[in-house]
Amino acid sequence: MPVCNGCQVNFTEYGYPRHLAQSRNSACITIYKEMENYQPQTHSAPEAPENGPDCDHSDNGNGAEDRQDDGPELDEEEEAEAEGGVAEQERDWEPAIGAIDDYVSMDKEGLLGDEGGDKATHRAHRHGAEIPLLECQPHIVKFPLCSAGAIIPDSALADQPHRYDSHRSQLDPSCIWAPFTSQIDYEVAWWAKLWGQDEDKTQRLFHDLHTGKWWWRVQNKLEQDKPGATVIPILLLSDKTQVTMFRNKATYPIYITIGNLPKEIRRRPSYNAQILLGYLFTTKLEHITNKAARRRCLANLFHVCMHYIVESLVDAGKVGIPIASGDGAVCHGHPLVACYIRDYPEQVLVTGIKTGECPKCDTPADELGNKDLLFEPCDLGQILDALALVDGDPSQFTKACHQAGIKPIYCPFWEELPHCNIYQAITPDILHQLYQGLVKHLIAWLKSAFSEAELDARCKCLPPNHNIHLFMKGISVLSRVSGTKHQQICWFLLGIIIDIRLPNGASPARLICAVQGLLDFLYLTQYPCHSHQTLELLDDTLNHFHNNKSIFIDLGIRSSFNLPKLHSL
Repeated sequence: MPVCNGCQVNFTEYGYPRHLAQSRNSACITIYKEMENYQPQTHSAPEAPENGPDCDHSDNGNGAEDRQDDGPELDEEEEAEAEGGVAEQERDWEPAIGAIDDYVSMDKEGLLGDEGGDKATHRAHRHGAEIPLLECQPHIVKFPLCSAGAIIPDSALADQPHRYDSHRSQLDPSCIWAPFTSQIDYEVAWWAKLWGQDEDKTQRLFHDLHTGKWWWRVQNKLEQDKPGATVIPILLLSDKTQVTMFRNKATYPIYITIGNLPKEIRRRPSYNAQILLGYLFTTKLEHITNKAARRRCLANLFHVCMHYIVESLVDAGKVGIPIASGDGAVCHGHPLVACYIRDYPEQVLVTGIKTGECPKCDTPADELGNKDLLFEPCDLGQILDALALVDGDPSQFTKACHQAGIKPIYCPFWEELPHCNIYQAITPDILHQLYQGLVKHLIAWLKSAFSEAELDARCKCLPPNHNIHLFMKGISVLSRVSGTKHQQICWFLLGIIIDIRLPNGASPARLICAVQGLLDFLYLTQYPCHSHQTLELLDDTLNHFHNNKSIFIDLGIRSSFNLPKLHSL
């Protein structure tokens, strides 16, 4: 085994060059620089920070460092001991030369796909799906009714209710396809609405809210009663946040934004596209000793507060209000709640379902892990009929709510909102459902499969990189991990587990396939624009995870995958 002349420590063949590249010992650095193949412009030894080894090598241009823990400065003897400790860790995880022959080879076909597809073919398929998003000029399809979003003349503001009647009187009553002249014109416009992106106009792009089906469907409904209406999609956001690490102080803000703004503006806090509506209560009502009664009181109190906040949207959404756009043009706007972005516990509170169930469909809680099970969306009509019995017999009201699949809630805030189906408005988001949900679970499963010490040792041995945050103390010591930290871990997670052995020499092929499928899904969801091809890729990567997730059950890590956040994908 090689011996480092700088620190006189034994290393494996693979660990010795890595030790020289990462060492802070001046003698080891000198040896590294004198190596025959040393190239200063590409392999120069990084200069260690003064306050500790844990720093963020992200190329952000401001030189800021994100440290886990600032350690004390070391003298030469302590520094040498530290280098020896790193060497011992390297020997712990670096396989001995003679043991490589005993390694159980992975199933290459399993790594590339369930049916043994070629890796190059898989990459070419993904590249072919991305080309239309990057190179092709999009074909913009406008809403077929020209009256949608019509500008209100200044002279007609006072006489606005009669303007709708006058518009309807101008349409030809004998033509059932008005404002189109014939059925074929209507069908062509309908086809153009659903399709049109590449040269053949056969691909549809999904990026902003107006490219989805919800906006078009609601616009059609409004045009039947209020021609010239302008849809103003309301997006509500809330997340209960802990403010202090002591005494458990928390705050519960709720924000509002509109879907008329492009997402490039809406998602940037510096543009102030989101407005703080208010703060919800954080009380726990501890004076109510009965836990069931306390939960019901908290749920009803939440809906009363939310009803007070969104009360002004009821009449405005039904009748409409004159509202000026950014260019000064006044339109007849209808603010309608389109999305409610929250974490799963708050989704349960909003929809009234039981914890562990899906807030969007009728899938049983013990079948959430079954990807092939057919399901139906929650029946809003049945739920509203059950809620209408609130002033009648309490037993009948409770029974009707139970049959509808919700808890008995007194007047939920979304009950009177026009054109609002709260069960469709609940949407998964990357932070809560993926990074703080499935990725958090995935890291815990990998710790159980490979041990925390193994993962930490490999994290400590990652080479410096300007695009990767180095966790020099490992990832098992992290507590209250943020979404940003989970994102940084995902950048190297697959690389550090690719050749770790499973207990009893079992092949890790299925486990790596499951991790690969979930990480691919994570990155595909963050595309700024989607087409039907990229949506098919999303389904393929998710199926790739489902087809290989049984490895966690075989290892005794999981007994089932009935996770609402996994089911929501």
